[in-house]
Amino acid sequence: MTEQVLEKEKILKLVNEERLVELAKEMIKIPSQVEEETELAKFLQKYMQEHGLETEMMEVEDGRMQPIGRIRGTGEGYSLIFNGHMDTDVIPLGVKDPLVPRIEGRRLYGHGIMNMLSGVAAMVEAAVAVKQSGVKLKGDLIVTPVVGETQGGVGTVTLIKRGIRADMGLDPEPYQECLSTTHAGVTDVAITIKGRCEHINAMERGINASYKMAKVIDALTKMKFTYTPDPRLPLLPRMMVGSAICGHGDTYDLSGATFVPDHCTMIVNIRYLPGMHPEEDIARVLEKIRSEDPEFEYEMRVTPDDPELPGMPWRNHRVNLPPRDLSTDEPIVKTCAQNFRYVTGEEPVVGAIPVDHPFHRLTIPGDDAAHLTKAGIPTLSYGPKGWHVDGLQYVEIDSMLRVAKVMAATAYDICTKERE
Repeated sequence: MTEQVLEKEKILKLVNEERLVELAKEMIKIPSQVEEETELAKFLQKYMQEHGLETEMMEVEDGRMQPIGRIRGTGEGYSLIFNGHMDTDVIPLGVKDPLVPRIEGRRLYGHGIMNMLSGVAAMVEAAVAVKQSGVKLKGDLIVTPVVGETQGGVGTVTLIKRGIRADMGLDPEPYQECLSTTHAGVTDVAITIKGRCEHINAMERGINASYKMAKVIDALTKMKFTYTPDPRLPLLPRMMVGSAICGHGDTYDLSGATFVPDHCTMIVNIRYLPGMHPEEDIARVLEKIRSEDPEFEYEMRVTPDDPELPGMPWRNHRVNLPPRDLSTDEPIVKTCAQNFRYVTGEEPVVGAIPVDHPFHRLTIPGDDAAHLTKAGIPTLSYGPKGWHVDGLQYVEIDSMLRVAKVMAATAYDICTKERE
């Protein structure tokens, strides 16, 4: 066997299932919903440090932290970033003990484990195995558990703005072990209607903001986006009124139900294709309504490209998440596919998730790989198999272990290669 194969095998043997599962279980126990990720950040920073990685903490916003782990190379080779988000989805009503991990068969259950604590655990374990092997790297391996992916990528955009760079990236989002290169862009548009308040006994003199918003909803459901269809992504574009509130004043006071509501806001979530400008289509609809209704007054706010720019005052998308369409010829894609074959003996699904694949719908969400790729760091998404039962997420332990091994082997191949 060649020296390279021996070194890679040494790393793979150091990827430890028991350690990986225990790490994932501990992560489940720490609440890390969006904007509440700091305790998990502290835990992961300490964990990586205790396992030999060089670490630092980055303050994204006041008191909101994310850790950075690093195994430094000699500077002669290619660098790789493992990037995954710590923030978890909302906990559905009625889920019992969501933060108590449990194992049933070869599945680990717990809130946030699929999206995407299992991926973060896998990338940390992969880095620990590389470190423990003692293999000398030529390029840096950087490990970045980030905040705010469900807000559009606040943490990853901050990393990029503050100079964290690599030659290529790997993002273990839960794409069911598909090597995903293509997904939708994600943005929010907030539409606020302003009316005129009157008591119910004089409601005819008022302007009911909820009635005006009903016009908007009706018009948007009939609207046709301007776009070029992509046969790989037939489910796109799509739009949904995801949140709405109506009341009095800019606090949306709900206590005055006997008065005409003068303030109504809804947030439209859009999943879009490259080349689209969905906010322009929405603006045309609103302008048409205004031209036909002199009492129609609205304000439209679009998710910005930079989280430091004024955005929406809610915890939803703080930054626009662009579409991603990474070439399958990129070295990160070819190297990861090669190691998938090496670890599993099987042929991977590579590229856009096929239309007939049972998880084709995973092309509708976006992920932080889009920000890294846009910044010149070609980044592949590849993460464990899992889903949810009655609102509680699970990950397949065998899949999480395979992902950790493939990531470790990919890090070895990239970070030990001398720059050409």
